[in-house]
Amino acid sequence: MERCMLCGRKISNTKYNFGIGCLKKTCLSMHIDDIKNLNGEAELNRKIMFLCNKKRLPKVQSNMLTNRYLTLKILNEVPLEEYDNYKRLLQQDIDKIKKSTKVEELESINKMNLQKFLVS
Repeated sequence: MERCMLCGRKISNTKYNFGIGCLKKTCLSMHIDDIKNLNGEAELNRKIMFLCNKKRLPKVQSNMLTNRYLTLKILNEVPLEEYDNYKRLLQQDIDKIKKSTKVEELESINKMNLQKFLVS
């Protein structure tokens, strides 16, 4: 059983990264309307790839980009100087993501995880 990338709840479908509630809230914050099912995750990934000026990323790299972008977006809403280093690190990782990038290459993935940041 997989867990939602955002809230950490168990989700039954291993094909997706979000539960439907978290996906709808995330898409709403990204100005994507009319998400009715989990297939909207592909639309979210496409929008983030467009915003980051990335083209045709495979699913794994697209999910990494979405995770890092949403983490940075949430962190930017917290106006604390203590998070500036994390913000720079996240932006560097977003710039690093290409078609062949592996999760291990991202420096921020263990330091600032989307789920851990929101739950704690």
